[in-house]
Amino acid sequence: VLKVADELAKWSADVYAYAQDEAVTKGKKWAGFKLVEGRSNRKYTDEEEVVKAAQKAGYTDICRDTWEAGLQAAGQGDLSAGIG
Repeated sequence: VLKVADELAKWSADVYAYAQDEAVTKGKKWAGFKLVEGRSNRKYTDEEEVVKAAQKAGYTDICRDTWEAGLQAAGQGDLSAGIG
């Protein structure tokens, strides 16, 4: 696989580009996928206020490391203008 990894990566990118172009220009729908407008990198403007609101709502096990990991993961579900 390593010998053809570059070729596989190019082929995969070509397939993705083709599918995206078909969806955007021709309205092609792919079962199990959806076209999204863009990637969103969500971040709370005031993390301390979020912590206070969570605590007020009854959450008591807020750990800074866990909280920050959750904040970083919050924006990872969106795919950039593609099929996801």
